[in-house]
Amino acid sequence: MKNRFSKKKAPASLPPADMGKRQRRPKEVPPGGRAKDTRARPVIPPATAAPARRSGRPSPQTGKKRGKKLPPSRKHFFYIVPESLGLACLALGAIILILGHCAQLFAGTRFLTSLFPFALAVLGLILGLGLALAGWLRLRRFLLARALFLPAALALMLLVSALALTFSTFQDAALSAYGQFRTLIGGREEAARSFALDPDLLFGIAASESSFLPRPSKDGGQGLFQITRVPDEALLQATRALGQGQARVADQRHNAFIAAATLRHYLSQMRNDLFLGLLAYNIGPANGGLRFIMQRYGVRDFIAVQPYLQQAPREYPIRTLSYALAFRLWRKQGSLPAYEEGLNAVRIQHTGIPGLR
Repeated sequence: MKNRFSKKKAPASLPPADMGKRQRRPKEVPPGGRAKDTRARPVIPPATAAPARRSGRPSPQTGKKRGKKLPPSRKHFFYIVPESLGLACLALGAIILILGHCAQLFAGTRFLTSLFPFALAVLGLILGLGLALAGWLRLRRFLLARALFLPAALALMLLVSALALTFSTFQDAALSAYGQFRTLIGGREEAARSFALDPDLLFGIAASESSFLPRPSKDGGQGLFQITRVPDEALLQATRALGQGQARVADQRHNAFIAAATLRHYLSQMRNDLFLGLLAYNIGPANGGLRFIMQRYGVRDFIAVQPYLQQAPREYPIRTLSYALAFRLWRKQGSLPAYEEGLNAVRIQHTGIPGLR
């Protein structure tokens, strides 16, 4: 019988878990130092260095000077400026020539034959410019995809080609259209300054002759100034001032130049007497004109010649100067003040009558 208090036999020890594995050799520690780590480490690529700023100094490797590159915003600015200038010049030239040609083509005061067609031409010009701008924007996208300078180069080429074609082939038509455009803006003032006359005086003559309605009259007068017969010397001076061949009475711009040259001619005949000059302009060169009447009856001034002017309108100079004064007052004050009210008489006298002061 076994004693229950006897020691139990210990079980056989199990083999260690790494018995079948290859045993690692202990690390050799150098005297006085740490053990050397021989484990493989991941390879980290070297950090790329930031590109050096380009400067005007020569490169240490090549010894050559590197040029500066413009930022994209400045490049776009340098290309947009010539492109915009070229397109603006083309548009302005087209507006001037088209409006001037239409003013010459549709000259007159009738609604159906003059005013309405001219308004349609202006509307067509606006629509045409809008369509041209839309087409250019589409073409510009296509050109920018190829190179930045192509839109500017094309705009400048179009401008140079248009100028060369205008002055080589259509010079006479372009100058005529430009003259008509100047008439739209201030043709009478241009004619007055060409012959050293007051523009308001020329406005007064147009108001007296045609009331600014350039229709032909029964006595053969044409245009704003109702030109009938023109002295040869005045016609020659008007042609020289225009510089476009022979002056034509039917052309409204030429009509203003002929009227200014005629008035200057009669003023020279009458020794710069404005009243006699206007009276001679109204009588014209028929039957010797006013100078023949004055020489026949031996008179020298406006008052003395009155009894001998049965057929001529004696009030013509007064009416013309009244219109001229009204134009000057309206231009300076923006209104026509009543002469007898307040200090209006003093203001009107200080303004002065055109041609006399």
